[in-house]
Amino acid sequence: MAWQWDFGDGNTSALQNPDHFYNLNNTYHVKLTITDTLNQCLAEVVRDVVIDYSPECVADFNFSIDSLSHSRNHYTFENTSVLEFPGEIVWTFGDGETAFSWETSHIYNSPGNYEVCLQVTDRFGYCQETHCKTLTTPDYWNIGGFLFAGDFPINNPNHQGDTAIAYLYKKLSAGLFLYDTLMFHKYGYYYFTSLLGGEYLLKMHLSNESLHSGDYFPGYFPKSLKWGDASILSVHSDIFDCDTRLVSQATLSSGAGFITGRIVFKNDETKKSITPVPVLLYDSRMNAITYVITDSNGFFCFDAIPFGCYYLYAESTGDFSSPSNICLNESTPGYDDIVLEIFDENVTGISDSPITAKQNLFLFPVPTQATLTVCFESTVHTLAKVSVLNYAGQEVCSNERVVAVGLNRFEMSVENLPSGIY
Repeated sequence: MAWQWDFGDGNTSALQNPDHFYNLNNTYHVKLTITDTLNQCLAEVVRDVVIDYSPECVADFNFSIDSLSHSRNHYTFENTSVLEFPGEIVWTFGDGETAFSWETSHIYNSPGNYEVCLQVTDRFGYCQETHCKTLTTPDYWNIGGFLFAGDFPINNPNHQGDTAIAYLYKKLSAGLFLYDTLMFHKYGYYYFTSLLGGEYLLKMHLSNESLHSGDYFPGYFPKSLKWGDASILSVHSDIFDCDTRLVSQATLSSGAGFITGRIVFKNDETKKSITPVPVLLYDSRMNAITYVITDSNGFFCFDAIPFGCYYLYAESTGDFSSPSNICLNESTPGYDDIVLEIFDENVTGISDSPITAKQNLFLFPVPTQATLTVCFESTVHTLAKVSVLNYAGQEVCSNERVVAVGLNRFEMSVENLPSGIY
């Protein structure tokens, strides 16, 4: 048996079941002729094949500047074209450069206005469309300032053996991203150049080799220990007076207490071995005392500290943490495995708001003329303050002391208060 196909467009085939592609829309008369091997039998059939391929072909794209790139005018281009069977893709950037991938990026060497065009063609050549947009490169700015350690900038006017490290974070909708790092010492002045307009956060600390590294905390512009309390720099012009002041560490007497522990990144365990984090030590009144830096495995240690109540806080820039409350005494001189959890979303942190005892609160006798007894339940071992307020909301007397976990009892002398409602 022999087969002969005529596809009506000038192409033929001798296969029994061939495949054929038509290049143009049309109505084609397709004829199949068959003969037996002895040429004694011949038959043919003709049928019409209608090709009406009208693909949707819409060229479009979005572009955005790469705000974390250290190259000026670095753009990324997202192809949003509608094309069922993509074929040739051609980008022209208006500066003589071209690209041929579905999505691409491009760096403009000079500022200005550019017409960017995207031409898309489907695989079969049935449709082709070009779409153009105008792109205008942005302005870039510079910032700088002094780093103060005490009343004067470091190494100013003379070098005093200090070297500082400045970290510049870019604030984006997804959070804070480290953009640049600078080591500096001359006159205590730092600077960052060629910055896109936007919001930034500055962090500073003295290097371990600095003469005064043990005297000051790492800090944020203009003068804070925690990134959440720092001021955000809105950069839309040159700023050369972004001065940052480091906070002094307190003098901590030697004692028999100790605290060791580790940090845990709850949302990203891979960070624990590569991210050193300052762990801040606060006293019971929430005054910052000192700090240590975690090692490569996330461990930290406060050694030879006096007995008392403390708060520990892991200060990881852009992340969130909760303070851990610890009390050291002769019966419990130390803790061996405190875990400080760090999250990439907000959790309850250190607050200046008073801790309110809402459960199991008892006052007696009521009314009273001499002594008021206050009993309440505490869920933490910490410093507590009980205040008596007059009808105008003014504090007229108070009592403050360290309380234990569980039920606590305060006695307050009120005999000198005038009669009234409190």
